[in-house]
Amino acid sequence: DELSKLTNIEVTNDGPNISVSVSGLMIVSGIDTFEMSIARTADSQGVGSISINIGDKNVKTLNITGGVLGGLMNVYNDDITNQIDMMDTQVLTLVDEVNALHQTGFALDGTTGLNFFKSSSVGSANIDIDSVIAGDHNKIASSDTLGVPGNGGIARSIAGLRDAQLIGTETINEHYRLMIVQLGGRIQQSAFLKSSQEKVVGYLQLRRDSVAGVSMEEEMTLMMQLEQSFAAAAKMVQIADEMTRTLLALI
Repeated sequence: DELSKLTNIEVTNDGPNISVSVSGLMIVSGIDTFEMSIARTADSQGVGSISINIGDKNVKTLNITGGVLGGLMNVYNDDITNQIDMMDTQVLTLVDEVNALHQTGFALDGTTGLNFFKSSSVGSANIDIDSVIAGDHNKIASSDTLGVPGNGGIARSIAGLRDAQLIGTETINEHYRLMIVQLGGRIQQSAFLKSSQEKVVGYLQLRRDSVAGVSMEEEMTLMMQLEQSFAAAAKMVQIADEMTRTLLALI
């Protein structure tokens, strides 16, 4: 029972031996058990996946599809990764677009061609201001005309990116809202499925208890039936005895 809550298992009974397997791979065979381990991969941003393996030399990966482990692995390997990918798309798009505009602008001292964000940014985990800009704010290229540092043309263009369709036909704000809506939908769907499955499990538990356990109502009913049958049989024996006595008296 406890193991079935963690993952999808198959149980076979061969006489006195009980075997438990996950997707065809044996984890318990009689008195023998096979150790399981967790393997994790991660990239430079710490994003990766986890798997559960079995065996020491001939290592095989278990196909975990259900239970608590299956849910946790699905969230870690798929849901979180998808959310991070969508955030990285927004961040990298913003970095590229802002840098492209900033390179065409002019700073207070006339400097041009500088990035606003680090060109080495690869996602939301390491986005940062370019070291030149961070060291000297006068290098921010807010003007679009050389010699006119205060016109703010580039600054207005950068602010206008908020309403520009930069990710397909969506703005960055629309893409962010879509990400939040999808996340909320997944949470709501999971809550609905959890409630439905709990009802199914409750029904199956009642069915199992009715087979494996003792029902007092059924036992009382059966006892009453047997009692009535015994009384009827006793009455028949009594009538047969009286008939025999009557016949003997007539002879």
